[in-house]
Amino acid sequence: DAAWRDFESARNVLQQAQARAGNDLSLKFELLNVNSNIGHVLEARGQPAAAASAYRNALALGRELVAANPVVNTDWASALGNAHNNLGKLALQRGDLAEAVAAYRADDAIEARLAAADPRNNDQRENMLRVRAILGRTLALTGDVDAGIRDLQQAVDIATRLIAIAPTQTGFQEKSALYLVQLSRLKRLHGDLPAARTLTTQALATLSVLTRQDPANVSWQQYDAEARSEQAAQSLARGQAATARAQAQGAMNILQPLFAKQPDDRSLLLDTLAASLLLADAGSDAPAARQLREQAWKATQSVKSGKDDPRLLALQVEALLGLQKHAAAKPLIERLWNAGYRDPALLAILRRARVDYPANPAFTTRIAQIMQTDAGAPAPATRAARTPDPKP
Repeated sequence: DAAWRDFESARNVLQQAQARAGNDLSLKFELLNVNSNIGHVLEARGQPAAAASAYRNALALGRELVAANPVVNTDWASALGNAHNNLGKLALQRGDLAEAVAAYRADDAIEARLAAADPRNNDQRENMLRVRAILGRTLALTGDVDAGIRDLQQAVDIATRLIAIAPTQTGFQEKSALYLVQLSRLKRLHGDLPAARTLTTQALATLSVLTRQDPANVSWQQYDAEARSEQAAQSLARGQAATARAQAQGAMNILQPLFAKQPDDRSLLLDTLAASLLLADAGSDAPAARQLREQAWKATQSVKSGKDDPRLLALQVEALLGLQKHAAAKPLIERLWNAGYRDPALLAILRRARVDYPANPAFTTRIAQIMQTDAGAPAPATRAARTPDPKP
């Protein structure tokens, strides 16, 4: 609340100054940054719609700045990219996958241009690899796993080159490990289990070093838990249920205290739910597995915002189908279909449950149009998708 008051006060001062100073570009840049910070505060307060409004203000200011400057100003261009990225995150959380792809793709184009203009700027290359990984992850959620693997591999490759240049820079090591885990997940779901195991082993080795250096670093702990969960999923895919249980429990032991301290953190919620359901799948005790799935389902009901996040809906579907509650899962599956969500993990779960889940042609067309449109330009509108009749 104190942060919000201070940022609002700063915005009022800047708006008054702008009214007197006319088209002062430096004031616009300060106003852009304040709007971004207000958006972050509003997100933290669980007000995504208000946050989106602040981010759209930042986006509009960023476009004005970039258009007014004939020579590339990296700070202004980077701020415009961040505005796209912030809107992409909120679009994903409200279930608008197409808008998320468009926003992330716009940011990716900006970061790539800035990196190409200054190839020795390692901070900019780090920004580029981060956004490239986010775009790849999001494309994989739409069912384009090949694009997801390609973009994540590029992010890993860039991180590897940066580590060679600055081997003690932990930020580069952190991103390398994180994207190795995300790449290994897609490799596993794409059927390349040996490659997935190799990538996860590399990530765990890096994370082991990092967490020993700073055991209190929450992000590194969370990434380590994600790697352990992925390792457990690989063990389960090989039929090694006991090993998978131990690995999934190891992930849970890390995530549960972190999530207890930050129950509104979206990524911690998703990671904890995924690890819990994985532990249920690997369990040999049916009542205990059922309890884990029921607890996971209950945890999803306390979410304050972003209830249409397709990643959250997919975990709800997984929990309900595991509990044999097909009727309750049906409307959630329909929402996922309308959102165009085709993450390979969900498709595998629905196949096992014998749920019909065809591709959404209207969504597929819209994504194709976005990918053919210049990054940052509005995508052509399409008609609303028709809801299918999934049959468990």
